[in-house]
Formats: sequence, structure tokens, C-alpha cells
Amino acid sequence: MVRGSTVAVKSEKSVIGSLRSAASPSSLQGWCIWRALTHKPVSDQESGANNRIKNVILVNAKYGCKDMFSCSMKSSHEKECIYIPCKCPHTGCGFLASSKELALHFSHRHVGFGIQFSYDKFISVSLNTRQKQIVLLDQNDARLFIVHNHIVQHGNMVHISCMGPKAITDTHYDVLARSQGSTLILQSSMKTIQDNNGDAPTAGFLVIPSDHFGFGQLKLDIRIKSH
Repeated sequence: MVRGSTVAVKSEKSVIGSLRSAASPSSLQGWCIWRALTHKPVSDQESGANNRIKNVILVNAKYGCKDMFSCSMKSSHEKECIYIPCKCPHTGCGFLASSKELALHFSHRHVGFGIQFSYDKFISVSLNTRQKQIVLLDQNDARLFIVHNHIVQHGNMVHISCMGPKAITDTHYDVLARSQGSTLILQSSMKTIQDNNGDAPTAGFLVIPSDHFGFGQLKLDIRIKSH
């Protein structure tokens, strides 16, 4: 269980404030950051004096990204940007931030609603058959993982995803569901998400029949691999 954290959480205002302090219209990068944060239109005079900036944009500037690139590179940058905003998975919380800031926010603001784990080691978790999720928090590199639980016709569908940049791939995990001498096993790679919208996957999941544990609780052993 995640205990109280002494790490201060950077608010969206503080992130924007730090960018504002670094932004100066006198430099190309500073000018672009200043424009992205203030949303001010480019005047004819500025357009003529700064032809290089016409097709230069920033994405996720208010979440900490300072990279500049042409408009044609926007889509490819969004796939790689480590500052892509992720929405807090806690029910009713609308906090948006980069995945690292989100992990700090969750451990500080939602104490008791997550379970700490270490890579490459099994951790036992238990959830109600109707409970939609459990949040796992890595205690070393501040990443959030979601154990999803979907009710299906003959039982429960379980899978795990990671909250973070789209570029994060190849994170593998094991899920074991043991009961009365029988074990159901899932070994899969996980999907990286930015918003826990509750959609069920089409592959990479474990279906646990209703009579495996009996009604009430799902008891799982989970291992998330570091490589």
C-alpha cells in the first residue's frame, strides 16, 4: 500500500511557471515557448521578422516538453514525447500530467489507493469480482500500472496496462490465479495507455471462470518484468 510521500507534487501551474521563467521572445526556443503558453497570435511584423518560426510548433509544452519541430513532424513527435499527458486513474480525479508527475501526484494525493511493487518479483493482490481496477506503483522509477478487471459472461477478464508515453513498449508481465490445486496463467506484453477509459482488450488477457475462486474475491499473483 502506498504510504505518505515526502516528495512534493509539481502542480500544472508550477510546470507552466518554470517554462514561463525560461521563455524569452528574444530567442527562437524562448519565443516558441512563450507563444505556446500565452496562445497569442503572431503579428504581421513578427511573422516577417521570424520566418523561421512560421512552421515551428511545440506539443505538450505546459507538461514540460521543450522540443521544437515543424508542423509535419507533429504526429511522429506525439508518439515519442515522454511528456504526453496522462489522466489520473483514480475515480473522479481529472489531474493531467506527464507519467512521472502523475505517479508523484497519485502517491501524494491518493494515499492508500495503490499498491507498491518491485520489478521481477511476484506480488499478491486481491480484488472484489466487481472491482474495476487496482493501481500498482513502482517504488523505484515512479510508474503507474493498472490491473484491469472486466466482468464477462462466465467470469472475469483480467489484464494489465502501463500509464505512460506511447513509445514505451515491450513491458511483459505474468498473472497467476491459483485455486484448489489448479493454476491459470497469463504471460503477456502490456499496452501503454494515457487514459483509463475501461475498454476491454481484444488480446492479451486472462479469463477466470466464476467457479475458480467462488464468488466474491479474485486472488492474483502478479509479476511485472523489468526487461
